[in-house]
Amino acid sequence: MISRLSLAPLSLPDLTPDVFLRTAAEAGYRRVCLRLFGGDAVRPRLLSPALVYDPVMAVELGRIADGEGVAVTEIEVLMIGRNSDIASCEPMLAAGAAIGAEVLTVCVVDEDIGRAADRLGALARLAGAYRIEVGLEFAPSTRMRSLGEAVALRAQAGETNVAVVVDALHLTRSGGRAADVAASCGAPLRLLQLCDAPLVAPEDPADRLREARDLRMVPGEGEIDLVSLIRAMPDGCGFSVEVPDAERVARLGPLGHARGLREAAERLFAEVQ
Repeated sequence: MISRLSLAPLSLPDLTPDVFLRTAAEAGYRRVCLRLFGGDAVRPRLLSPALVYDPVMAVELGRIADGEGVAVTEIEVLMIGRNSDIASCEPMLAAGAAIGAEVLTVCVVDEDIGRAADRLGALARLAGAYRIEVGLEFAPSTRMRSLGEAVALRAQAGETNVAVVVDALHLTRSGGRAADVAASCGAPLRLLQLCDAPLVAPEDPADRLREARDLRMVPGEGEIDLVSLIRAMPDGCGFSVEVPDAERVARLGPLGHARGLREAAERLFAEVQ
């Protein structure tokens, strides 16, 4: 399973993509996710130093990744909103395909489910032309708030080139558990994002959002039953460590933080086997 583990950019959001790739390689990863263009299909929304801004930059990062022995298996994140223009995200897909990406992570923020399903289907068809699978991620802060809602939207979109991304924190905060993942036969589960947290969520919605974006725990150091969750995922799925924690990065350095996350994932995988 460790060979299918990638490092998510949110774990080291202050690094530029080239430094991120080299840090991931030095920390022992052979797969990474890059934040490519970002936001929605038209303009960057989630800006950070980790963002890859244009196709030329993406190609150069592909060269760096090859030199470091790291595969860019995932790109993120496309937000499907009420004004999204799916056709305009083709350069993002083309750049992702040029560096070998297999999955594009997508979130839905459009309250019109019918419109969102149509656009998800259109995106799946466009991405399929580049041999990229759409990974639909659910989160309580988006329109797809739970695993069940994500599975239902995938069915409504009617395209096979859509899978579901499970984030351990989002699953827990939506009331889901490993048993729900194991029972989910309505859609392929493509990727499990690993992190940890207390079982009791912060009361304030703003604090819950801050937890998701800035204050996740190292896998195995919280109360989420990650071992059962890993066991519930299908054979051959990917794993990613997504643990933003600025204090820990400041204390250990980016390399120490990244290496510690890999080692934590390895301990969990050892328990599963």
